[in-house]
Amino acid sequence: MKWADRIIFGTDDFWFKDDKLPNDIVLKQHMRFVTSLDLPGDVLDKVCHGNIERLYKIDPCFLTL
Repeated sequence: MKWADRIIFGTDDFWFKDDKLPNDIVLKQHMRFVTSLDLPGDVLDKVCHGNIERLYKIDPCFLTL
């Protein structure tokens, strides 16, 4: 939690890449892992999207449907 503003959760990380599994299964595995950490909501928001939005100057309104 101390370094939450320095961590980016990436589903394209090659350390966890398994070519035998479809992308949706890999994404679900990653999400299960992240949610199993029981991080507070504000930390989870930073790690899952907030940090990358800040880093690449992405407007979060652009990503909503």
